[in-house]
Amino acid sequence: MRRPLHLLLPFLLIAGISFAQEPPPPGGGEPPGENQPLKKSTFSLSDFENSAYTPEQLIAMEKIDQGRRQNIGRMEQLLRDQPLYKNKADIYFRLAEAYWEQSKFEYLKTRAKFDKDSEAFEQKRLAIAPVEPKQDYATALGYYKRVIQEFPDYARLDEILYYLGRGALEQGKEMQDRNLLKEAVQYLQKLVQTYPQSPQLPKAYLALGEHFFETDSLYYAKTNYEKIITNYPTSPMFNYALYKLGWVYFNLREFRKTIETFQKVVENIGTGTGQVSFRDQALDDLVKTWAEMDDSWREALEYFERALEKGDPVWEKMEKLADLYIGFDKDKEATELFNYFLETRPANAKAPQWFARLLEVRRKMNDTAETEKEVRRAWAYFQPDGSWLSANKANTEAIAEANTLCENEMAAMSVGWHESAQKADDKKNAALASDLYVKASGDYVQFLQRFPESEKAYVINFNLGEILYGKVKDYAGAIKAYQEVIKRDKKGQFVEDAALGIIYASYEEMCKQGVRECVDGGKGGTGAIEKKKLSEDEWKASMSETIQKTDLHPLERAYVDAADSYVNLLLELRKDAAFIKKYPKRGEQIPEVMYLAADTYYKHGQFAEAVQRLQKIFEYDSRHKLATVAAVTIMEAYSKLARWDKVEEWARKLKATKNPFITDEQASTYIAIAINEDAVALMKAKRVEDAIGRLKQLVAEFGKSKDREMVAKATYNLAFLYERAKRTKEAVTTYESIVKNFKGQSVAPEAQFQIGVLYESQTRFAESADAFLQMEKFKDAKDTPDAMINASLIREATNDHAGAIAALEKFLKVYPKHERAPNAFFKIGNLLEKMADEKSLKKAVTHYDAFAAKYPGEAGLKVQGWSRAGDILRGMDEKEQVAKNAKNADGAPIKKVYGNRKKATDYFTKAVNEFANNGKNDPNAENRGFAQEYAAQAAYWIADYTFQDFDDAKIPATMNINALMEALKKKAELHQRAEASFDGVFNMGSAYWLGCAAFRNGLLYYKFVEELDSVPIPDMLIGTDGETQYRAALQTFADPINEKALVLLKGALQVAHEKGVYNQCAKDAGIYTHKKDPDSYPVAGDSPLNKQLTAEHTQDTLLSGNIVRFLKRGNTAVDMLRPVKKAEGAN
Repeated sequence: MRRPLHLLLPFLLIAGISFAQEPPPPGGGEPPGENQPLKKSTFSLSDFENSAYTPEQLIAMEKIDQGRRQNIGRMEQLLRDQPLYKNKADIYFRLAEAYWEQSKFEYLKTRAKFDKDSEAFEQKRLAIAPVEPKQDYATALGYYKRVIQEFPDYARLDEILYYLGRGALEQGKEMQDRNLLKEAVQYLQKLVQTYPQSPQLPKAYLALGEHFFETDSLYYAKTNYEKIITNYPTSPMFNYALYKLGWVYFNLREFRKTIETFQKVVENIGTGTGQVSFRDQALDDLVKTWAEMDDSWREALEYFERALEKGDPVWEKMEKLADLYIGFDKDKEATELFNYFLETRPANAKAPQWFARLLEVRRKMNDTAETEKEVRRAWAYFQPDGSWLSANKANTEAIAEANTLCENEMAAMSVGWHESAQKADDKKNAALASDLYVKASGDYVQFLQRFPESEKAYVINFNLGEILYGKVKDYAGAIKAYQEVIKRDKKGQFVEDAALGIIYASYEEMCKQGVRECVDGGKGGTGAIEKKKLSEDEWKASMSETIQKTDLHPLERAYVDAADSYVNLLLELRKDAAFIKKYPKRGEQIPEVMYLAADTYYKHGQFAEAVQRLQKIFEYDSRHKLATVAAVTIMEAYSKLARWDKVEEWARKLKATKNPFITDEQASTYIAIAINEDAVALMKAKRVEDAIGRLKQLVAEFGKSKDREMVAKATYNLAFLYERAKRTKEAVTTYESIVKNFKGQSVAPEAQFQIGVLYESQTRFAESADAFLQMEKFKDAKDTPDAMINASLIREATNDHAGAIAALEKFLKVYPKHERAPNAFFKIGNLLEKMADEKSLKKAVTHYDAFAAKYPGEAGLKVQGWSRAGDILRGMDEKEQVAKNAKNADGAPIKKVYGNRKKATDYFTKAVNEFANNGKNDPNAENRGFAQEYAAQAAYWIADYTFQDFDDAKIPATMNINALMEALKKKAELHQRAEASFDGVFNMGSAYWLGCAAFRNGLLYYKFVEELDSVPIPDMLIGTDGETQYRAALQTFADPINEKALVLLKGALQVAHEKGVYNQCAKDAGIYTHKKDPDSYPVAGDSPLNKQLTAEHTQDTLLSGNIVRFLKRGNTAVDMLRPVKKAEGAN
């Protein structure tokens, strides 16, 4: 049984921080270069100057300040009254001095308060951190500057320069104003250069030195400090300058010079009462310097024993040095020094602290072996019967420290072995893990022997039990350790784990002794519980198995007793509200443990004892997973038997218990399934009304359930049953209630769709379309696009074209990017065409244009749209033409209308070109097929416009041979253009338009012959031989054309029969063929099916060339016909 180490981290933290002090930053490294950050003393020039002021002096200065303020007022009044006062320079100077002293005094007062408040804040007696005061000499500096500006020859200019420089330095440093600092240096350097004999020079050099030191200019700082030391040995500034020179040496890592310099400062100050803090600072800085040096502690000890009083003062400095060694990673020197302390003062009360610091070093060095040695050394050093304890028996605080150290360190070390053993386990290093577990358990035992009443003993006992149980396999020892856990604290954190541990250890002992076969991998018998409860086959086998009643083995008795003890203990604890609040999950394994005891009795045939415990599982906690497993298994069994009443019964039991392993929704789902399936069974038995009643019960019971999906589906099933029962009104009403009350559920769109289907099945088409359109509110449903399209189709079928358009427009608004959007948009144009009024037709044309712009990639539909647009415009002209000629007399010439011809031709041309470029490759097969037909239609009507031009061109009755030639030439050219255009239709692949084009080609020739037959004879030839010759010439020319017309018309009929296209063109071809060959085609529109008619597409110049040559050469018509005949008979 593997569990985490519960107090490992707290132990290690306690051991690691015992008696620790804040270490300084590590030393070492190269000395800083010029303008590089320097290591600095915490003792500043201001500290040095302020150290001269005592609290008593500050009180005295308060009285002086009052007089000073009065003097300032009088002097400023004097300047106001006498602006030209003869001693104005002196007044300025005195005001500057007064303001300087006042500023200094104010700073000292606020500084004293700041120091006091800071101490209170650190001690948590003050909530808000105080703000450090700043020195403000601005007013004083202003008066000093006035003296320089107005009286440049003033006698005391050297003093003014010093104060200007010093004040600007302070102000510049406070404000971090580099310009002000630069100005300050200029003042001080001017003083040094201009007044070499001034008594202000020592202070000026010191101020410059401080400035350069603060700004990390080591060379200039050193130069200025040395000038004071060299030239002004009696100056009050001398010791401070010497002290700062020591810090220069420190930063140059010339530690020997640093030592000598600091020692000189200490010697100069002496042991008098003045400047005690300065002397202490120099001594502390000596400690810092020796901490930077290797093997320096003996030299330091020797010096401090000379310079300080014997005893504690020396040891305080040496302890500081030892601590600094740790901070500077001088582990060798640190361990030597702490060991020196222990060797020379073995009975010292601080020994626990020294051991703590030694252990800190060992851990920092990551030296496990030496750390262990130190722990065991301390363990022996502070033995209850040892010499150190005897020497300090009156010092309870020191003894407590020693015991705490040993307690924490041994606990941390033993837990460390335990943790390392677990890591070795994880890495599959069994040998190392075994050794470490042995060490951990041994140290746990030692710990418990010395500190049996320790707070940590609770966890240590538990950890010991874990090792003995899980690793050492000492189950008897584990049981004792676990029993100690329970004994120490029956309400503790690990009481349940310990109680379970006893059960597990007892179980393993049974297995070890052969009393029981272990099959569950060390889980105390619980590993097979769930499997047994869930396995239907095992339960069936167990029911048929005969078990004789036998006695329990003593180890089994102990096992059962442990289980019963656990149950009784946890049941009692669960009565304690505070315990349950702290450990809300405790006792969760009571049912499993009950099962363990019950199963043991069961195996021995002691069923009364077994049943007594098994019954208690559900009674104790019907919400436990075992109770759930049982109930669910029962429901599954009943469902297989279609006993839905029993499924419902157990589901209601589970729902009533609020079992956490089945949610309320799940239990409700079981109930709903049961009722629903019962309704299905009733429906299969043709008890539809009973089935409806069951579903109505379900909807009524769960109508307000949080599981809205379940209720929605049940309601849908009810509507479906109404539909099956032909109770259409109730079905629709129920479907509508779903749409209204369950908008967010999956069946809502299905219900709305079904309403549309119901109405459609009853031929209530308007309502059906409206219902389908209401699917708009379920735009994410998969059926909504189909439903909205259905609405448009229904309205179209009932000739509600405007309604159909509205439906499609709504579809496009809801689904602008849908895959069916292009077709829907296009369909609107079709519907506008069907409306047939002129306004709608014009809208259709515009709509097809809009389609092409909106869907440039829909090549097939673009072809169709442009072809339709052209045909609409052509049809509008045709309609107008019919209206204009409606009242014409029979035989009167037809007035043709071509108002939209140009636009129509443009559309037809776009259609043909789009098909050639893109439409024939449209990936949509249906659109590609339509595109082919509509491209052929467009090509046909383009050709037909040329045909109309041919038909409109008339041959005049004239003797003017040029005019006649020009008319015939034009007629022939138009004929050829029309024929070529119709030939182009043949290649479009449309059977429908192929037949029409073939007929139109035949009609071209037919019309030409008809035109030639009706050419009027010039008046001058009537009644003369010329008339006969004229008619003969025309007839001679018309004969081959007439034959060609017959061939082409027969070809059109042949195409119609072969392609199965019997349109108006085929009918007209039959009529005209009958006119030309009534014998072969006795019935108009019919042709002999046994004849294979072939329409030849000749490319000769029959019309344009032969007619012109005939007219020019007169009687050579027969010669001119021969090549035509040949051409017609050619293959």
